[in-house]
Amino acid sequence: MIMEEDLKILKNIQKSRNWAYLTLKGSSGAVKSYTEFNDKSLRELLKEAEKEEIEGIRWKERKLKERLIKYRSYLYDNYLIKTAIVNLNRIKTIYRHFEIELHELPHISDKNANHATPIYYKDLPDHNLIKLSCDISGPLMTAIILFMSSSGSAKTETLNLTIKDFIKATQRYHHIENLPNENPKTILNKIINDLIPEKNIIPEFSIIRQKTNNPYKTYCSNEATKAIMNYLLTRTDNFNLNSKLFKTNTVYFHERFKEINEKLNIEKIDGKNRFRSHMLRKFHASNLSRSKKKDGRRQPGMKKEYVDALQGRGKLGTDKSYFFDDYEDLRDNYIEYLDRITIYSEDFDFKTKEFQELEEQMEKNLFEKDKVISNIAGENIKLKETIASAEELERRFDDEIKGIKEFQDTLLKEIRGK
Repeated sequence: MIMEEDLKILKNIQKSRNWAYLTLKGSSGAVKSYTEFNDKSLRELLKEAEKEEIEGIRWKERKLKERLIKYRSYLYDNYLIKTAIVNLNRIKTIYRHFEIELHELPHISDKNANHATPIYYKDLPDHNLIKLSCDISGPLMTAIILFMSSSGSAKTETLNLTIKDFIKATQRYHHIENLPNENPKTILNKIINDLIPEKNIIPEFSIIRQKTNNPYKTYCSNEATKAIMNYLLTRTDNFNLNSKLFKTNTVYFHERFKEINEKLNIEKIDGKNRFRSHMLRKFHASNLSRSKKKDGRRQPGMKKEYVDALQGRGKLGTDKSYFFDDYEDLRDNYIEYLDRITIYSEDFDFKTKEFQELEEQMEKNLFEKDKVISNIAGENIKLKETIASAEELERRFDDEIKGIKEFQDTLLKEIRGK
C-alpha cells in the first residue's frame, strides 16, 4: 500500500492538475511500484532530484537518470510493454510537475519486451458462452452481463449508473417526466408496471466516459432491459433514485466474473480470464461491425463511427467541433444491427418470482379492465337500443297527433261550408 505521505503528495497533484479518479489510482500504483523498487519514499526521491539540480550535477551523472533507467529495465522485464511505458510516463509526469529537469533516456529496444498475445475474434466470448454465463448467474449478474454485451459500456460506466439513469433512459416508454414525491420503491414499481407490457424496449442512456470525460449516448437490448427490471424487483435494500442501478462493488464484480470462468471451466487467454467485462465490450464492437453472411450474401456491418459513438470514443481534432452525432439516427442504426448482439431468442425466460407475480397481476388487471370495458360496451348497446325504441315511439306519436290535427281541420271546413 502507498505511504500516506506519498498519497498526500499525489492528491495535491490531482487537485492542481484536475486529474480524474482513475488517473490518481493509476499514478498511485506506479508510485507504489517505483518507491518500493528504490526503497525510498516519493518525498525522499523528489528531494534527492531537486538537490542534484541545485548542485548543478550534469544529467548524465545524476542518480535520477540512473534510477529511471534501472526502473525502466525492471518494468520491461516484469510487465507487458504497454504497462511498462504507461507506468514510466506516470513517474516522469510527477517529476515534471515539480519542475525537475528531465532529459531523454537512452534508447531501449522493444524486440525482447513482453508483448501481449494478440486477441482474435475466435477468442472473444460468443453468444452461447454469454448465454451459459447468464444461465448460471443470479439476477444481478445476468442484468450486468446482458447490459454490458448489448451496450458496449465499460466497467466504470456500468457500475456508475443510477436508478434515475435507468428511469430517464426508458422515459419514452413510461412517459413520466417529473418524478412524483413518493417512496422510491413505489415510483420504480409504477414505472416497471408501465414497462412490462412493452414488447421491445430500447433505452437511451446518457453517459460520461470517465476515462476521457466524453459525454455520449448508448442503448441496450430489450432482453437486457427486462433483465434489469427483473433484478430491480428482487432488491430489498433501502434504495433511493440516486442509488446505483447495480448494487455491487468492483471487488464483488470481479469475483463474480472469476466464478463464472471457474464454473464453466473457460480457458484463459494470455493468462487472463476469457470471460471478463472488457471482453464483453470487445464482443459488442466486433459483432456490430463485422460483416455477416445471410441468405447466401455477405451483409456489411455497422459503420465504425457508429460503433465508436455507442462506446463513447470521442472524435479527434476538429471533428469534435464540427461533427455531431444524430442520436435518433444512431438509435435506428443500433436497432437495425441489434440481432447481432442479442443473446436469447424471443422466448427467453429468466424471470424471478417477483417479476412473474407482477406480470401475472398486470395480466389480471388487464383482464378485469377488458371485462369492465366489455360490460360498459354491452350496456351502451342496450342503451342505444332503448333510445332508438323511444325515438320510434315519439315519431309514431307525432304522426298520430298530426293525423288528428288534419282530421280536425277538415271537419271544421265542412261545418263552415254548410
